[in-house]
Amino acid sequence: MVEDYSIILGVNVAGIEVSVFGVMLALTLAIFLIVRKMNPALAMFTGVFVGAIVGGANLPQMVDIVILGGRQVVGANVRILAGGFLVGALIETGAAETIARGIVKGLGEKRAIFAIALSAMIVTGAGVFITVALLIVSPIALSVAYRANISKFAAILAISGGAKAGNVISPNPNTLAAAESFGLPLSEVMLNPIGDVLGIRVIDSANLPMDPFFVLPIGAVVGLLVMGKGGQITEFATKGVLRMAPIMLMVFGAGAIGGLITVSVFPEMIEHALYSMGIPTAFLAPLSSTIFSSVTGSTTAGIIIGGESFGATILAAGVPALAGAVMLHAGGGFLDAVPHSSGFLATQQGMKCTMAERMTVMPLEAVVGGVMTLTSVGMYLLGFWG
Repeated sequence: MVEDYSIILGVNVAGIEVSVFGVMLALTLAIFLIVRKMNPALAMFTGVFVGAIVGGANLPQMVDIVILGGRQVVGANVRILAGGFLVGALIETGAAETIARGIVKGLGEKRAIFAIALSAMIVTGAGVFITVALLIVSPIALSVAYRANISKFAAILAISGGAKAGNVISPNPNTLAAAESFGLPLSEVMLNPIGDVLGIRVIDSANLPMDPFFVLPIGAVVGLLVMGKGGQITEFATKGVLRMAPIMLMVFGAGAIGGLITVSVFPEMIEHALYSMGIPTAFLAPLSSTIFSSVTGSTTAGIIIGGESFGATILAAGVPALAGAVMLHAGGGFLDAVPHSSGFLATQQGMKCTMAERMTVMPLEAVVGGVMTLTSVGMYLLGFWG
């Protein structure tokens, strides 16, 4: 329940209080519908509708909750829309696939595992949404695996690990969501952690402004001009934006879930539970995104819901915004490789393996994600971000 103010982002939330049962029902229903192959955005909106009404809100209040959630993620969605320009330039021209094939060819079959991981990291790091990157790299990895006589298990793990590594430095929707949740520019979440580790302060946001709203379209246009495809800028931009439309809808759905949690006592309940167990509030960042990304099957949704639900609580506990954003982002990639996630299905289809074969890789994927999450937490505890 919101006690300190009744207006959030222009939405009057006075008198709106959704029970914890309503929130849990919304999450459970959304997860069930996603697993049953309903569109993720529609599943989350349905969950919010049922959860809000059952949790004590009336119909007008339910609409206000959805509007609040939508306004919380509008900044991320505007930048995701801009990212469609770059996605169009990379995918529609075949540039992303050319990059992946070039890396594999350059490193050779003797370094096949490294080549697969590196190509997945670079394609994802260039700004391609992680699921799309997996779809691009998987067929290439399958071909290399046959020629180099390596198992599908090893190839899938290399793709997944490489994509996770690229994801944390990519100007894609996941990084955008983490930055937006803590009011940070994208460049800080992408580059400042690297600058902190290496002591390279020249790559902070003050010296290297990099808002994706203008950087990604500019990069796409320059790239297309260099490739001699300047006459097709409009065509590729349109196709790229259309590719991002389902992601934007999913982000709005996740925002609606976040809005529901915002007007409930759920965040306070979780905070008190952690306090009673002696767990610092800072750990809400990686824990929340880990839990929500695994249950929704979406790294982006997990980061958005975790950030919108607990971002203010984490900051109020004295956690630096950059530390919170990085831990939130890393946690989103911990347990996101679940059977109902798009990334899981992308690698299963791309590598032409059975569901059982694909599931055998999940424990080691969790280890990779866990190492990244623990590294971010360790850097926070060591005071890298103040």
